[in-house]
Amino acid sequence: MCCWTVLQAQQPVGTTNWLLIDDTRGGREIACDVRYPGVSATAEAAPDNGPFPLVVFGHGFLVGPQDYDDLAAGLVHAGYVVALVATEQTFAPSHENFGLDLAFVASALVQDGTSGVLAGWLQPHAAIAGHSMGAVSYTHLRAHETGRNL
Repeated sequence: MCCWTVLQAQQPVGTTNWLLIDDTRGGREIACDVRYPGVSATAEAAPDNGPFPLVVFGHGFLVGPQDYDDLAAGLVHAGYVVALVATEQTFAPSHENFGLDLAFVASALVQDGTSGVLAGWLQPHAAIAGHSMGAVSYTHLRAHETGRNL
């Protein structure tokens, strides 16, 4: 625990929210809670010393983005922007939609960038990660796209 305390003192975690619209899926709204290296630990704080690589993160079953604050802070301290995708938080989630959401967020932000406080601060590539349902959803999507069996 002491290591996290030292790291947290080194880099404030800025926060913002994104709402992306996937027009290819009927205008599906994809909300993201975003954490990034900021000059202060406040909402919409100015970014600090970018540009930054992006990690799009999928939550696990019956948990939400807020449950990954410590993980996101650790990634921010390492110099990443973390987009915690906030869809499919129901008792009967669609793994297919969740995988498509993760892929859409990564693709849209790499291709088009973002507006708001992080406009111009993202590097042109992204990683997708997840826990439990978040990891499985994207893994199954990629397996389907490539024709591989899991």
